[in-house]
Amino acid sequence: MILYPDGSEARVRDAVVLHHGAESGTVLHVIESETELDAWNLEEPGLMIDTSFGGLVFYPTKSLIDDEIALKSRASR
Repeated sequence: MILYPDGSEARVRDAVVLHHGAESGTVLHVIESETELDAWNLEEPGLMIDTSFGGLVFYPTKSLIDDEIALKSRASR
């Protein structure tokens, strides 16, 4: 399970704010299993976010704090 800095679980379709609230995005993939890491050709878990500033951007788990990624709202199911 990948957690935002506030301790809440990251989920697909979460609306998030990034970079001190300057940007926004939507979580498209929560990548954490070995199968997912292999499929994406990644070495560490993280979030694939469709950002307002540059399309798809991968944020490794360790960067969630540095890039100030915070949950804004959950998508309705």
